[in-house]
Amino acid sequence: MAALAVGADTDTLASMTCALLCAAIAGKWLKRYAGGIQDEAFLEGVAEDLLSDEETSHSDAGPVSRKTLTAFVEALEKKQVGEVTLPNGLDASIARWPGLISKVRSTHAVGFIAHTRDGQTYFLKSFRKQTADQPDLLRSQAEPSEIKVGIRIAVTDLRRSRHFYHDLLGIAISRETLKSINFGGGLAIGVGQPNAAGAGNVLIYIEVVDVDACQSRLVAGGWVIESDIIARGDRRRFICSDPDGYALELFQRSDRTV
Repeated sequence: MAALAVGADTDTLASMTCALLCAAIAGKWLKRYAGGIQDEAFLEGVAEDLLSDEETSHSDAGPVSRKTLTAFVEALEKKQVGEVTLPNGLDASIARWPGLISKVRSTHAVGFIAHTRDGQTYFLKSFRKQTADQPDLLRSQAEPSEIKVGIRIAVTDLRRSRHFYHDLLGIAISRETLKSINFGGGLAIGVGQPNAAGAGNVLIYIEVVDVDACQSRLVAGGWVIESDIIARGDRRRFICSDPDGYALELFQRSDRTV
């Protein structure tokens, strides 16, 4: 968080301090809205420290110049991702940020997601001139085999849908904000009002590791299963609905064993 860095913009420091104080003083009623916020535990810790009488420091992170950050991201391209020390001095685990593609053919884009040990999430990205040894991602998208399709559906309760897709179905979260969540495999959900007629015409296919265990978790959670597990071809599958009525086919390939 830039607001925690020594030498950071004072307006940002003041606005974030006020926001965190309000969050801490607001009491339990705010908890219903805070669940699932990115870096929730870290933000709560900062708010508690701001209210305490003791002088504490959540982070020793210092300011980082754009040049230093760009050089760091470029260096990450040449090594395996994993445990690293960020330019601001924080230790973090880092992974590639999929889906970051420049809209300009002459520009090369690269991104990474870093999770620090103290609970912060950083999104690092760099854009620079395309060189001959770098793949033309825009041109490669013209090949049918390279095209990836995703779907974003409207949900009425983001926390409830997060629990359904992440906790019960086991789909990993790649990005999360206050109003939307991106899952792996091209599925995203966002706060909105589902169209009752449209939801009935949508069937979402989701591959799971263990279809039997997945069905058991849903039954234990009180969800209605609309079909038994059926074997067809190289898949075992069943049908259910998500919290907003979208039909899901959850399947496990026969060549994938637990």
